[in-house]
Amino acid sequence: MKHNRFFKSMYRTEEFSLSFAKWVLLALLIGGIGGLVGTAFRVSVFACNALFDAHRWLVFLLPLGGLVIVFLYHAAGFTSPMGTNRIIRSVRREAKIPLVVAPLIFAATVLTHIFGGSAGREGAALQIGGAIGGFVSRRVRLAPADASLAVLAGMAAVFAALFGVPVASVVFALEVISVGIIHYAGLVPCSVASFAAFFLSEKLAPFESLGRAVIFPSFDWLLLLKCVVMGLCCAGLSILFVLSLDLSRGLFARFVSNAYLKILLGGLMIIGLSLLFSTGRYNGSGIGVIRDALNGQGCWYDFLLKILFTAITLGVGYKGGEIVPTLFIGASMGCWAGALLGMDPSLGAALGLCGTFCGAVNCPLASLVMGIELFGGTGLPYIAICCFVSYMMSGYFGLYESQKIMYSKLHARLINIHTRA
Repeated sequence: MKHNRFFKSMYRTEEFSLSFAKWVLLALLIGGIGGLVGTAFRVSVFACNALFDAHRWLVFLLPLGGLVIVFLYHAAGFTSPMGTNRIIRSVRREAKIPLVVAPLIFAATVLTHIFGGSAGREGAALQIGGAIGGFVSRRVRLAPADASLAVLAGMAAVFAALFGVPVASVVFALEVISVGIIHYAGLVPCSVASFAAFFLSEKLAPFESLGRAVIFPSFDWLLLLKCVVMGLCCAGLSILFVLSLDLSRGLFARFVSNAYLKILLGGLMIIGLSLLFSTGRYNGSGIGVIRDALNGQGCWYDFLLKILFTAITLGVGYKGGEIVPTLFIGASMGCWAGALLGMDPSLGAALGLCGTFCGAVNCPLASLVMGIELFGGTGLPYIAICCFVSYMMSGYFGLYESQKIMYSKLHARLINIHTRA
């Protein structure tokens, strides 16, 4: 009897060892591809933003760029929206992600940024990464359950190559699909892919700092209470941003059914706004404004105008993503609100950045880890309080309508609902 138990345990050890080796090799492959593509994409987007900053007249070509985007997607056979929501559904095996999605979103995001559209780049990161993971899983003929892990690994890899936060990328990929449930089977695949992509990307094109180091004071009860208030502000702002995006998409879809006409109209509206607010702060990704906020500089209305620019840009069909604009509005709001609360504006910007991201994507652990990777571990208690309050008070709103909230934010019970986008 003892011998039988021994051999059974040895068999399990062999099974786990083989699975570990399989995922390390596959994740290194996915991370390597994701690192190369993600680096090329990151460098391209930064170059596009720099080119636009040097030649603001390029905004007049934004409608033309929009027409090209619609044509490319229609030529590839995509007449319905192809975005991050489809990637989320693919992890649940509710949809498939063809490899052609990767070059499409790459080109469309570059066109959006070079002509001054207000968008991020994480949408492209998740779609490119998901397409890479899905492609690798099909080539090696993984089982459906394992194919989902490969998609998650691809998402984590390209996200890490773009943002330089490898641990947060792992947690985000695992947490964003179904809030309240983390598939721990994805820890090794996502971690190996994320760190492989991160180190490769750092080697090829070093990541730029967001600004000076934010100084977190020693433990202070009054500051913790201020963090609660900041968390409430972040929750409200995240809801406002989600509703603005939803309202924009709904209005344009209701009154302009033709995709070409819709994106042309939206491009013209961005031109008008860019002429009215000619500083260029609200075009592109807005990384420069995020740096300013983290350095304690900014205007109180920055986050409102960024919401307007982004809602129009994404609402009519330009590509990129919502997370970098989320970081923009969070940091700029936090800089202003932090000063009103009597804290260092740069500290307020850091809290606003993490808290608004948390409220918008419903990922408290990923938000906390991201804050630590960006700003250091000394801010842990303050970032945690801000993020956790924002997570609860943002309700069931979220950037991704395919995301599921598995467990209630108010009670210890299963609810299994989609976010309200």
